[in-house]
Amino acid sequence: MNIAVVGSGLVGQAWAIVFARGGHAVRMWDGDPQAVVRAQSLIASQVADLQRAGLIDDPEGLQARIHGCATLEDALEGAGYVQESLPEKVEIKREIFAMDSTTLQLTLASIDWARHRRKKAAAKCHMRLNIGSFLPTFTVVEDAAHHDSVRADVLCAGMVTGDVLLADRAYVDLEFLASLNARGVFFVLRPKSNMLFDTVKKLPCTGKILRDELVRPAGVDTAKDYSGVLRMVTALVEVDGKEREMTFITNNTKWSARTIAELYRARWSIELFFKEIKQTLQLRDFVGTNEKAVKWQVWTGLIAHLLLRFLRHVSRWGHSFSRFAGLVRSALWVKTCLLELLRYYGTEGAPHRPVLSAKDPYLPGFAEFCSSPMGQHL
Repeated sequence: MNIAVVGSGLVGQAWAIVFARGGHAVRMWDGDPQAVVRAQSLIASQVADLQRAGLIDDPEGLQARIHGCATLEDALEGAGYVQESLPEKVEIKREIFAMDSTTLQLTLASIDWARHRRKKAAAKCHMRLNIGSFLPTFTVVEDAAHHDSVRADVLCAGMVTGDVLLADRAYVDLEFLASLNARGVFFVLRPKSNMLFDTVKKLPCTGKILRDELVRPAGVDTAKDYSGVLRMVTALVEVDGKEREMTFITNNTKWSARTIAELYRARWSIELFFKEIKQTLQLRDFVGTNEKAVKWQVWTGLIAHLLLRFLRHVSRWGHSFSRFAGLVRSALWVKTCLLELLRYYGTEGAPHRPVLSAKDPYLPGFAEFCSSPMGQHL
């Protein structure tokens, strides 16, 4: 198998030796062309040390399987595996989270502990979702009487410097946003319609970016809650095939305005997640009615979702998650290897369809009667 090693530092050199020792052809690339040349000479000395230690038998063959490439495209061409060994850059590799809640309707038998409005009962699932892995990071399940912003501090307690938080306007609490800003956490939210801001500076904008400004909260209380500068971006965002004017606020002044708008669009992933778990994990019909029974069913559903996600990753499933969940649900009652079934599902291809020949489809000897009208008197 051809293996590409991106990065020719000490870690990249070590990976190249490991893969070449296993008999694989290794192609190494680095952003600095001279670094690749230095890496090959260093690999030669390291291979010599390994030979003296009795760890390798064929040093010449090992080095012959390691080649340097001038471009990244050459290194990746035909590669069956890519090993990334570049320096870590925290400003690039950020964790992006979306925060929201969903309401779970309950029967009136649960109204004693989960009263929602006057004659309804409901529970609420507050969640912080990792956009990259599409898995929940922190979840709170309780009755639906509390506002979403009440649990914001608990949901974001584990966020560290450099993380990005995406949320809707229900979580716009300037005191909460100030605490995130003090911890170095970036956020992108939509401001409430009644919030007032003073413009500090107008930034240039083009295309679908209508306004880009640095602002401060203008209210007496809001100015005390958040004393720093916010960035307000107004852009045209496509929603359901139509462009809508939307406004966002963030504490990051270095991102482009388009990046801020696209980041908020990524927040809609949590809406898809809630829809997914409600449809596939039966979180709309609850077996019990008391508080513990409802919470147990929600937590059981989230654990089942995690297991399904892991199984989908292991089996390299390429179809929809709803079809995957349905297949797993039906296969549990069949004595078969589930992993093998998932790997081979849908690999047969399209059904065979007969192709008509260009010639007239007549049986031999019957062509002369084809022009004669049938079912009529001559």
